[in-house]
Amino acid sequence: MAPHVLIVVNVEWYFWSHRLPLAKALRDHGCQVTIAAGVERGYQQAIEREGFRFIPLHLKRRSSNPWRELASLSELFQLYRKERPDLVHHITIKPVLYGSGTFSCRPAFGGRFYGMAPQPLTGSLYRANM
Repeated sequence: MAPHVLIVVNVEWYFWSHRLPLAKALRDHGCQVTIAAGVERGYQQAIEREGFRFIPLHLKRRSSNPWRELASLSELFQLYRKERPDLVHHITIKPVLYGSGTFSCRPAFGGRFYGMAPQPLTGSLYRANM
C-alpha cells in the first residue's frame, strides 16, 4: 500500500503557490497525497483537478480567539484520527504549532516523530522514538 502523506497548511492558495511541486513529486514517487487547508481564494477545485484529495479546514490565519483556536486544535486531532497518515507535513505557523503537538500526542502513532532527511525520497524518511 502506498504511504499516505497529509499536507496541512493554513490556506489553500499558499499551498497552490508554494507547495504544489512538492505534492506532485510525492505523488510521482508513489505516495497518496491529501491536502488539508483553510479555503480563502477558491483554489480547492484547482487542487482537486491536479488529482489530490482536498479536506477543507476551519483554520483562520488571523484569528486569536481562544475558543476558535481550541476548535482548530480539536479539528486537527480529529483529522489525524480519521486519516491516520504515515507522514504529516505541516506548513505555516498555526499548522506547525498546533498540528505538530496534536500529531505527536496521538497514541495510534506509537510516539514516533517522522521527518525528512536530505536524501532521495526512497531513503529519506527517518524515525525517532520519543
